[in-house]
Amino acid sequence: MKDPNNPCIFCSIRKNELIFENSLAYASRDSYPVTKFHSLVVPKRCIKNYFELNDKEILACDDLVKKLQQKISSEDSTVKGFNVGTNSGKVAGQSIFHCHIHVIPRREGDVENPQGGVRSVIPSKQHYIRKKITLLIIQNPNNGSISQLNYFFKYTTNITIYKFYVFN
Repeated sequence: MKDPNNPCIFCSIRKNELIFENSLAYASRDSYPVTKFHSLVVPKRCIKNYFELNDKEILACDDLVKKLQQKISSEDSTVKGFNVGTNSGKVAGQSIFHCHIHVIPRREGDVENPQGGVRSVIPSKQHYIRKKITLLIIQNPNNGSISQLNYFFKYTTNITIYKFYVFN
């Protein structure tokens, strides 16, 4: 198998493989896509990882990430979200040591439970239960509802509610 780092495959990309390009970076499709339209944003300067990017390169890459999101979303209405990320270092899963940013379109039902998103890089940490919340509600029955509780029900699975009424 050919070593993708010698010579660096991202330093010898062909123009016909580009989706977008600016003076400091380019975007292309991933050769081993996780999902349809999985793309990469690659700085033109050959550096090992994201943390070596300068401020101008970060802005140039971010511009292409946003352009990819817009293009993919307009071409595929089934795309409902994105994972955007980079692997920095061998222990983080990096296999090509030229910085690149993954833009991975996500669709409803593409995994059984997407909770945790990028946390799945450590499978045992992907799914989690939010901490228990205890609420003390003191309400005057003459001044409206407690619809604010919807927020708490949405973001936790374990709530204890104590409700007291205050009569004047």
